[in-house]
Amino acid sequence: MPHSVRKSSRVAAATFRGYYYQTLYTVLRWLELPESSRLIVEGNEDIDRTELSADGSLIFVEEQIRLRASSRPASSTELTKTVLNFVEAFAYHQRNGTKFEAILRTNASLSAGGRTSAVRQWAAGNEPDEQKLLAEIAAAASKLDSRHLNEAVAMLKRTGQISAFIKSVEWARNSPVLAEVENLVLTRLRSLTSAVPDHRALSAYVCAVLKAACCDDPTKRTVSAWDWDLVLNTLLVDQLATEFSTSAAGQFFCLSVSENALATMAAVVSFDNRDKLLRVLKREHSIAEVEQRPAFSDGFLTTLDCVMYATIRPRPSNHPVRVAARDVLEQATCRWRIRALDLSTPP
Repeated sequence: MPHSVRKSSRVAAATFRGYYYQTLYTVLRWLELPESSRLIVEGNEDIDRTELSADGSLIFVEEQIRLRASSRPASSTELTKTVLNFVEAFAYHQRNGTKFEAILRTNASLSAGGRTSAVRQWAAGNEPDEQKLLAEIAAAASKLDSRHLNEAVAMLKRTGQISAFIKSVEWARNSPVLAEVENLVLTRLRSLTSAVPDHRALSAYVCAVLKAACCDDPTKRTVSAWDWDLVLNTLLVDQLATEFSTSAAGQFFCLSVSENALATMAAVVSFDNRDKLLRVLKREHSIAEVEQRPAFSDGFLTTLDCVMYATIRPRPSNHPVRVAARDVLEQATCRWRIRALDLSTPP
């Protein structure tokens, strides 16, 4: 018997689509993040980022994400509320002498629709009348009991920085819809690795973003390129562990990197063709014989398609220096970053 929903107005499907849209954009921004940048999930806006400018100074980017049904464009009231948030942020960064950029990203067109509102005209991509825009902002702020906001508006009036404020805001109209953003993320994930199914990787990153968003401590909502690398590395390790029991042992090769009195450092590489792997290692790294333990430097790992960089428990001195892949999987105590080794071109 089919389930009957008595009041569709109580169904929050549209709300969840909006959250998923925001989450997908957060994952996409995370995967695009340079090593010098940081991303804050649910910061001052939906996605906050710190980036380095060409002169080495920090830029603070605050991005608001909004998914709209085609039948429900953003209202002037909603747009004005967004502008007021950006005004307060602009004033904060002006006081602190830091660079600031604000973005409203939405799939809606934000067309003016014949309206004369300066905010609406600006959001639609038209050059705003600065004084009319400032008057609308001041009128909207005066209706709200917010000392910080009204002080920010007063600063705009006093310093005449309305032009600088306008330049700091980007209206990202007609952005991709939900399905298109999901495909953008999947394409990015496929470019990072083919070893893990793209939808499985997507689920892992969505879960990581949602977990971060639930934390009260903003430091736990802050992520870096290192963090997404760790998520991917964990997926690769788990994938290898799954395939190890069903694939031919020749598909995995363990390279012993270095050892000391306490432990042996080892890395596992996965590959389609063992002979091709050996030829590439010989050509690119002047390794004549991989079957025996070569004198790898620690930096060598960054050039390999490593699914794990692991510490293996000490072995008796007469134990072979090559470590079994199963030992790496079972005894690993540390996982590190991965880099790709291109085996697609003939040696």
